Amino acid sequence: MRAYILIQTEPGTDDRLARDVAGVPGVTRVERVAGPYDVIAEADLRGAGLEAVPMIRGLDGVLRALPSTVVGASEMEAPAA
Repeated sequence: MRAYILIQTEPGTDDRLARDVAGVPGVTRVERVAGPYDVIAEADLRGAGLEAVPMIRGLDGVLRALPSTVVGASEMEAPAA
């Protein structure tokens, strides 16, 4: 089971938190983004990864971590611009 974890951080902590989140068991990808969230992580929630969300929520500087479980994957490609 995969999930995307949308993370809001305290101002100025997104760079450090992106590195910290990357070290959480089960996290497979981390991106810093602009918008309502500062960091987005992709995680495999099987086995040890099941604790990824509570671990991320416990990191210093995390204001909110909202998991969105992948319920179906699309193999469709976006149309070319």
